[in-house]
Amino acid sequence: MLVLTRRKGEQILIGDDVLVTVVDIGRDMVRIGLDAPRSTRIKRGELVEEGEVPADKLNKTPAAQSSPTAVKSKKANNAVQFSN
Repeated sequence: MLVLTRRKGEQILIGDDVLVTVVDIGRDMVRIGLDAPRSTRIKRGELVEEGEVPADKLNKTPAAQSSPTAVKSKKANNAVQFSN
């Protein structure tokens, strides 16, 4: 696993077309925005069905099991933001 440090407003580019932006940093939560082509499937770890991803690739800590809600942005760039 690659671990990166980013500050609010900073971004990470994955491949040629997925842009991850740190939107907000709270006490025990980080909000991220994902800008990706509509054809890119994005799933939260706790919603991935068993067998779809190797178990060692999913983080099963209590913090990862809190249920943030994916909210589709109304912007033209099809960004997805995760929040509680």
